[in-house]
Amino acid sequence: MSAAADALDHVGIAATDLGALAAQWEKLGFCLTPLARHSGRRTPDGPVVPFGTGNRCVMLREGYLELIAIVDPGAFSNTLDRFLARYAGIHILALSIEDEEANLARLRRAGIDIPGVAYLERPVDDADPDGPKARFARLPLPDPAEGRIQLIRHLTREAIWQERFMTHPNRALALSEVVLA
Repeated sequence: MSAAADALDHVGIAATDLGALAAQWEKLGFCLTPLARHSGRRTPDGPVVPFGTGNRCVMLREGYLELIAIVDPGAFSNTLDRFLARYAGIHILALSIEDEEANLARLRRAGIDIPGVAYLERPVDDADPDGPKARFARLPLPDPAEGRIQLIRHLTREAIWQERFMTHPNRALALSEVVLA
């Protein structure tokens, strides 16, 4: 297993109103996943708890776009509230990894302060809480003011990369690059 990022995984686009954001992307000809609320451990060995954020995604053959917002203002926003206080738009750049432990060790050797692997999960569809769960291992790099760069491994790729989510009326196929300016 490699201790380096090997692909562009996803880009997160944050807004204050997930419904309005999703409607805009649907008008552009994208098929979206159902609403899914995030959850995870707030500490490396803590219990899994619901977060205040939720998403709908544009799943592509390669990579995806995460449309994300705060869906419960009273719950933990995982710093999304801080990003949205600056502006709505792209705040997440996620790179794919194969081995979170090897990457954690490599980054710590380089002097980057990472508390550990953040294991996150969410239902694929909030309307079906007993249905499939999407699970992730994420290395949360220290957040710059503009957003979040993270390394991520999908533990249940089959849960969200479903054919029904990857066929778009506009025929989009892949997320091939991101230009940061």
